[in-house]
Amino acid sequence: MPSWPASHAALLALGLSLAAPALAWAQTPPTPLLAPPSGGPGIRLDPPAGATTTPLPQERTARPPAPTVTARPLPALDHESAGWNRAEGGFPPTLWQGSAWPGVARLLDRIPAPSATPARHALARRLLMTAAARPADAPAGAFLERRLVRLLALGDAPAATALARAVPQARLDGPRARPAAEAALLAGASADACKWARATDVDMADLFWRRLLLACDAADRQAARVRLGLDLLREQGHEPGGGFAALLEGAVGLGDKPAVAGPLDATTLFLAIQAAVPVEEKAVAQATPAIAAAVARTDSLPVALRLAAAERAAGAGLIEGALLGRLYAEFPLPPERLAEPLAEAEKHPGAEGRAVLYQAARLEVVPARRLERLAAGWRHARDGDAGLAFGLAAAPLVREVSPSLDLAPFAGAAIRILLAGGEGAAAMRWLDMIGRRPGDEAAMAAHAAAAPLVRLARGDEGPAWNAEAVRRWSAGMGGPAAPRTAIGLSLLAALGDLAASDEWLALSQDPGGPAASVPASATVVWFAQEAAAREGRLGEQVALALVALGQAPVPHPLAAFSALNGLRLADETAAARRIAVEIALQAGL
Repeated sequence: MPSWPASHAALLALGLSLAAPALAWAQTPPTPLLAPPSGGPGIRLDPPAGATTTPLPQERTARPPAPTVTARPLPALDHESAGWNRAEGGFPPTLWQGSAWPGVARLLDRIPAPSATPARHALARRLLMTAAARPADAPAGAFLERRLVRLLALGDAPAATALARAVPQARLDGPRARPAAEAALLAGASADACKWARATDVDMADLFWRRLLLACDAADRQAARVRLGLDLLREQGHEPGGGFAALLEGAVGLGDKPAVAGPLDATTLFLAIQAAVPVEEKAVAQATPAIAAAVARTDSLPVALRLAAAERAAGAGLIEGALLGRLYAEFPLPPERLAEPLAEAEKHPGAEGRAVLYQAARLEVVPARRLERLAAGWRHARDGDAGLAFGLAAAPLVREVSPSLDLAPFAGAAIRILLAGGEGAAAMRWLDMIGRRPGDEAAMAAHAAAAPLVRLARGDEGPAWNAEAVRRWSAGMGGPAAPRTAIGLSLLAALGDLAASDEWLALSQDPGGPAASVPASATVVWFAQEAAAREGRLGEQVALALVALGQAPVPHPLAAFSALNGLRLADETAAARRIAVEIALQAGL
């Protein structure tokens, strides 16, 4: 949960008052700052053969020309523009039109990696995977290289591999080959990686390629080549690492097969899997999210090892909830451990405890008992910073239960699990159910607490959001100055739902003394987003929103407002809503 001082709440009120011009129209759907270009999706990137362009005549008037947007021809798409088109979920091919390469490169490098939540990851992946013309002045190969490197930094090896496969192999040379090869190893496409390692144009002065070539030879059981390669490395003064050398020798029968204790990189994991060598849990725990996701996807590894990795990967958006649910269900548990699942889970604070509750809920046919176990699993996961991951896996189990008045005590947990799993419509049905119990104080309190969450997810299709709803919810959060109130009001305001003026006035009180400074990065990014929106630079708008959100699961309220309002201006309201719900859940709303 966030822990901003009361002075930050005061600054939130001040900052949002400065944003009054934007907020004044925020209660209605956003109006594009620039008219959309004519032509539509079928616009040609090049004029027809033989066509000529006639310049417009100069105005014959003394008055100065009105400010306007200069039309720029679309740059041609090439191999560096490979990726998703609009039908596949990408942005328009004009994503980077008007953006200069130096600024784009800096922005892409600043996108937080790995992502803090699944929705932020999905947005970053869309940005990097979109089939769009490269920015102006980008050196040949630089745009493709940066996309591959940043996808790998996000931990999304399958996406990076898909991008690499869409590019002619001749273009995957030099610095572009290494991230493509690393991604292929982690995505289960080792044949691609070994093909690049055996190419004649890779830089064998880079120890990565020497190690990968040895690993590929070991996977093919080429003992003589492995022995020769190790000898050559040592003669040249290179040491592949004692653990890696022993792993190579064990893989081809030249020695024992030692367990991998770490550090675990893509090449070591590939070799360990090929040689059926045990991998220790601590090695996976210390590895990058990309490694964790690869471990989670590898069926030949033990379920217990994969489950801990899968929770990390799911929380960062790197695997689907269905895979995490399957690993929860396959975790080896004898029947007696499921007899008293709540007590059993308390003995195990990690993924094992959540597997107990998931399996017990999955086997339970009595709705109240199933929801009791899933609610306990939600609390267990939330306390262990795995709430979003557990929600992704558990949402299908909640969806199988129909809302009914006798299940009202579990409605709050059901709503939150469903929202974590992206099930906004199902969450709304549960909220409607507890709203029909006007005499039940507990149900009314649960309704007031969950209403803004569903409103974030559903907008006008969700519950009403008015002054009375704000007051009821704010009281349950601990009052207007509470950190949860500040972040909740910021998220709602960014999506067009303004709170009552007295709530903002209450936020502006500062009992804690002098106001702490607003993060400088939030201020800079806010103004940069405004400039990008005015000039129609969509790629920059999206990238700046991700930069503003930062690495923390719960960003500063002003940073959250800036980012999500910027996405709404870019007509990315659906993405903004998904991100807002995740922030709210992480903040404990």
